[in-house]
Amino acid sequence: MAEQESWIPWDAKSRAHVKTVLDQIGDVSGVALHARHLATHTAVSNTVAGAHNPAEHCAATEEIRIGSVPLAEIGGIGRDGCDISVVQKAVRLAHRVLAEYLRNRAEIESFSREVIANYEVINMLYRVADALGNIQDVQRVSAIILRQAAIVTRAERGSVLLFDRQRKRLHIVAAHGVSTDAFHSVSLELSDTLCTEVLRAGEPLLVEDIRQRPDLAAFSKGEYRTGSFISFPLQTLGDHGERQLLGVLNLSDKVSETTFKSNDLKLLTALTSQAAIAIANAQMLEELKQSKHELNRMLDELVSTYENLEKRSVIIEQINKIALSINATLDLNKLVEKICLYAKSLTSAEEALVYLKREGPPEEPLLHGSSERTSRELRRDHLPFVTRLFEGAAEALFLPGLETNGAGPPTPNGQKPGPWRNLLAVPFSSKGNGIGGLAVMNKAAAGDFVEEDADLLKALGHQAANAVENAKLVADQKAMLMDTIMALAAAVDAKDAYTHNHSRKVSIFARAIAEELELPDAEMDILERSAILHDIGKIAIPEAILNKPDRLTREEFAIMKTHPVCGVRILENIKEMGPIIQGIQYHHERHDGKGYPEGLRGEEIPRMARILAVADTYDAITSDRPYRKGPGHAFASDEIQRCSGTQFAPEVVEAFLKSSICQGRPFSADRSAVDGSIETEINV
Repeated sequence: MAEQESWIPWDAKSRAHVKTVLDQIGDVSGVALHARHLATHTAVSNTVAGAHNPAEHCAATEEIRIGSVPLAEIGGIGRDGCDISVVQKAVRLAHRVLAEYLRNRAEIESFSREVIANYEVINMLYRVADALGNIQDVQRVSAIILRQAAIVTRAERGSVLLFDRQRKRLHIVAAHGVSTDAFHSVSLELSDTLCTEVLRAGEPLLVEDIRQRPDLAAFSKGEYRTGSFISFPLQTLGDHGERQLLGVLNLSDKVSETTFKSNDLKLLTALTSQAAIAIANAQMLEELKQSKHELNRMLDELVSTYENLEKRSVIIEQINKIALSINATLDLNKLVEKICLYAKSLTSAEEALVYLKREGPPEEPLLHGSSERTSRELRRDHLPFVTRLFEGAAEALFLPGLETNGAGPPTPNGQKPGPWRNLLAVPFSSKGNGIGGLAVMNKAAAGDFVEEDADLLKALGHQAANAVENAKLVADQKAMLMDTIMALAAAVDAKDAYTHNHSRKVSIFARAIAEELELPDAEMDILERSAILHDIGKIAIPEAILNKPDRLTREEFAIMKTHPVCGVRILENIKEMGPIIQGIQYHHERHDGKGYPEGLRGEEIPRMARILAVADTYDAITSDRPYRKGPGHAFASDEIQRCSGTQFAPEVVEAFLKSSICQGRPFSADRSAVDGSIETEINV
């Protein structure tokens, strides 16, 4: 709690606020009041204080505590012969008001520090992700992760050891601070290392001084500058939530301190979670490379059925190109589109589908057809049939001679098929677990699907399974970043009870305007993230101002106008947030130069901020407030059109009016139904 006390600044601003409160209470009660800061022994008194002789008084005191720690003392002095109850009431009132003020300051400062600390972790994870890039070699991945771990913990020595499950040994794949020649291809028995307990428990081991631990000292290798040591398990979760141990990360010899601290554990917890995924991914890709010989053998057997050697070479080239193409595609939706396209091409089929199981609680699987129409029909009419088709399937399933429109006999699963003449389905798996399947329907040429088609589809399924897993890993990492951004936005929205979900709605409106302006996809994504966090600076605005039920005073509005700059200060040291800062900083600038914080005008205002200004205003006007009902879309669009060329950029207003937001809606409204609060509202 002492740390929290230090978060409450006893600066000029705090002292001025304290004095204002003491003066107001003193003027009413006639009591001389003072507040003494216990840590610095400095005091603030009201103007009544000089009017009393301390020798002739009746007095009372109250102590302000933050948690269990005494922070300040509030005292009061009355004239000789005064009513002591008046003094006590004045002191209690001052105590109640100032205690609430100082506790609020502590909570706000604590929350800001927590946000900054979380972003430091995110920044570290981004550095690791940026350094890893598309590196697929286990040793290089391990070396990059070890180097980042040494940097964030300021450790001089470290190593990464990966577990060989077959041989029950640990292999050193990366070392820091020692000669790598000494560890080349070194493997260790589990019983000869400190890592045994770490692997068994799956928990990190932090030792302040190994020399004071006889049970561990025997494992110490070489001379270390300090005895402090930390060993972290590298592990992932399997498909069923079970722990999968990959190895350990060890660090020793902290540069600036003698021992590792709990903060090092926090940083390494975040780092090793990402590290384990990266190493597991690299190992999976290495396994894929090791299976290349088996794939080539399978392809050789497949193409041997074709009598034409020229056709054989064309098929081999096609399969290799397909493998390169789908393994380079990390967007899941684009990936399944490619898989459907290649499945049709390889088997001369009219239609194709990809079925992917979902992890976690019961959830509808992903079902994607070779066309948008096919996808809609599959999801609407044939999901139970397709689900049972792949349920427990281990081999290719041929369904020849099906009658049109599902009038034929039931399939072996007891379900009626769709409107297909024939069908070939092939399941695919990753690491022995079935994750989905491929199916082709309606052989274009006369006849049914044959074994050669099944072999081709199996080859494609083998590549598809690995590509799908890679795409899921990338999607999970992107989702983690977006979840963090959405959590920050929710924290802002939660402070203002009357703008719930405001950030998300602004992002939707901004995207609709940007689509009309034909912004590139990359710029569109930046705009969407900037929209979600455009009000992040309101974390620093007092809730009393944010939630005030009527119009703000001039002083309150001045405080509210600081939120764009506060937002920049929160995010400016995070490299990955750089592209979105302009939108956050300038979304309250005006086209005529009368906005804030810098008074930019026209083209000086970044395009992203010009778009956000319109989207933010639209949601502000159409949302309900405690002092008024939202005037609706028609009024909002009229107001925005009226302010084109003054408050808003004309080209953005034009795009807004043409966007999906305004399609099919009237633009007229009765302005008398809305009071003058709109003008202030749309500027905050």
